[in-house]
Amino acid sequence: MTVSNLTQQELSNALALAAQKGAFAYGMEQFAGGEFNNSVLPSDVKAPIGAGIRKLFENSAEGKVKSFKEVFDNDTAAQFGANFNITALSQLAAGTIKQKFYLVEELNKFVPMDMGANPFAPTRVFIKEFYGIQNPEGGLISPVNKGQYQEVETGVDNTSIDREFWAKQISYNFLQQSQFAYLGQSGYDYVKSKLEALNLDYEIFMRKVLFYGFSKKDNTGLLTSTEVTTNTSLITKQISQMTSTEINAFVRQIITVYQANQVLGEFPDTFFMPQSDYTGMGALINPDFPLAGSTKLAFLLETFKIMTNNPNFKIVTTFYAQKSWAANAQYKKANGSAPLSYDRYMLYKNKSESLVFDLPIPFTMLGTGTLNNFDYLQLGYAQVGKTFFKRPADAIYFDNTNS
Repeated sequence: MTVSNLTQQELSNALALAAQKGAFAYGMEQFAGGEFNNSVLPSDVKAPIGAGIRKLFENSAEGKVKSFKEVFDNDTAAQFGANFNITALSQLAAGTIKQKFYLVEELNKFVPMDMGANPFAPTRVFIKEFYGIQNPEGGLISPVNKGQYQEVETGVDNTSIDREFWAKQISYNFLQQSQFAYLGQSGYDYVKSKLEALNLDYEIFMRKVLFYGFSKKDNTGLLTSTEVTTNTSLITKQISQMTSTEINAFVRQIITVYQANQVLGEFPDTFFMPQSDYTGMGALINPDFPLAGSTKLAFLLETFKIMTNNPNFKIVTTFYAQKSWAANAQYKKANGSAPLSYDRYMLYKNKSESLVFDLPIPFTMLGTGTLNNFDYLQLGYAQVGKTFFKRPADAIYFDNTNS
């Protein structure tokens, strides 16, 4: 299906399909250059959605993507505004079909959230404290010891992280608000929809920074830190595809590998998996003995709980750990490469003493402003740091180089 032969009916069908399937799209930036860059959707879904979006957002011979506002406010552009025809027998259905986006909820299950610390400060400094402990037996003394005591020293160092400000706005005027009021029967609210889009834009941005970091800077997020060791030999296939023998060999080694990296012999409390592998973990560990609770996921989780002596050990998952998801154009680093080259697993301590996501100013909406009571503006802003590993050795990445 191409843009040139796309009819209005095909366009409408494409948009309806996009709404039904959720599209897994983060924003219109994904369609820049006329390409629907989404490797998650199946081709039979991606093709009509991509063609429909390209039709909506192509900008004559210059090939630029029109802004959402330009298309939305101008009903002559692919008839994407409020001015559309209905017959006397038509009735607006109650409720609207909203575009869906992939949003990871409960971010604190991935990393401790540190919100509101020193807002507006451009950097945040962390103090590192060191103890000069050497030869503990040097403290042994005799009853006649006279002032020959060894000294114990401490010292400090520091490291800092930069922060960035984020702000976007919505705008509308009295005429637009009045015209879209005719859609009130459907429950559609023009201004409310714009406010929801603004908040959603921030939520998507913040998750991208949390997992991948800032594209224009060092690109270090929870899954992309250059300070965390990466193991490329332990996981050579999806865990869900391993045989029972292979899974047993895997669990026998993984904690040993973690502790060899961590040095202090401490235990992790969280295992992070790509979602494409996690969803296959419902398979039985041994199909010949289909007992209740004998799935690969149950076996892996229970084994981690036993090995770490921690009944609260967690296995978490998200698309962000997948190579295919990281390949989306909007996640590219400044050099044009994707943040992940392989599906990435992670074993780590999910505690504030080990890592933290710095969020000095969560998303904040300012009041509506107007100079003439006809045109209106409203702005939302935030200040975001990054995922900071206080103790990088408390985490280790495992890359499946065959993914």
